[in-house]
Amino acid sequence: MYKRQDVIPAPPPRIRIPQPREFQAIRPGDRPRQVWVLGASLGGPAAVKLFLDCLPANLPVAFVLAQHIDGSFLDTLCGVLGRDNPILCKIGVDGEALRHGELAIVPVEYAVRFRHDGRIQSTGETWEGPYAPSIDQVIQHVGEGFGNACGAILFSGMGNDGAIAARVANDQTGRGDYRPLVNVIGLWLLEETLKEFKARPQKAAEWTKLINAARALPASEHLLDVTDSAFGNPTSMRRAIDQQLKRRRLKLPRDLAAYTRLICDSLGQGHADVIANLTKLSGRTFKRIIMVGGGAQNALLCQATANAAGLPVLSCQLEGSAVGNMANQLIALKAVKDLPEFRRHLTKQLKSKTYQPGTG
Repeated sequence: MYKRQDVIPAPPPRIRIPQPREFQAIRPGDRPRQVWVLGASLGGPAAVKLFLDCLPANLPVAFVLAQHIDGSFLDTLCGVLGRDNPILCKIGVDGEALRHGELAIVPVEYAVRFRHDGRIQSTGETWEGPYAPSIDQVIQHVGEGFGNACGAILFSGMGNDGAIAARVANDQTGRGDYRPLVNVIGLWLLEETLKEFKARPQKAAEWTKLINAARALPASEHLLDVTDSAFGNPTSMRRAIDQQLKRRRLKLPRDLAAYTRLICDSLGQGHADVIANLTKLSGRTFKRIIMVGGGAQNALLCQATANAAGLPVLSCQLEGSAVGNMANQLIALKAVKDLPEFRRHLTKQLKSKTYQPGTG
């Protein structure tokens, strides 16, 4: 009698997959290649613990935890977070260094900065705001020390702590330093909306006519939330705008001029919000706003920005990226001495206009 036997194939031989270069062991004491800020409120430690438990060993990354908690519980928190995972947890006191594969919990009682050599330094002051430590400040200070080699993950937070600084990137300039960079959706909002109107402007005179028609309308009583992710790349920008307004039970614009007025007023407020946030994070007072590129040619947008921010707007007829590249190349060729000299030459032939707040 024939008896069937199922043949189970032998498992394939195990092939060791080479470890990615980024995960290879790094010499102790090396300055971290990247630093990631973890932000959490009272309900966040469990989520942070789960995150750390999933990480592989030998990451070329240092972590900084800004945890809203009573300072007396930091030692306990450190012990819990560092258990059963390859991440070494420590309290980030003054003079301590950030290292690969380690997590430093920032102190609660005093604010700290992060030096370029990776060491933590006390500011001698307390954290700003109602919650300690301030997640916004921690993100800002790590960015000052590590530029665009830092990032942030927010697990939870009190109020909007962390939401402001997390939107500010550190953009490396051609001179090797860093500057804060915040993305505002810009005239993409208007350009995509125009596609759905047959009477969209094509020539300069038609653009002027549209902008003048929009300027003749009353200022928008209710503005769009230009940070809405629905505006990122919708199949229909007009529909995305309408849906946001409908959710808020607001009246829809009646024609293209009305959409243009609403969009420009909303973008102007978006610019003003960014200026307010940068003022809060940097502690600096800004005296004017300089607009370049296509937006500088839109008088309605420039005036809306000046009105919302309460600052004069200087619009310059140039493309910022192209001029910046030209400046760096001329400096490298020693055709001009430095950036101030290039600016002096550029200013002599630059077409500009100033929009004062409350004048239009």
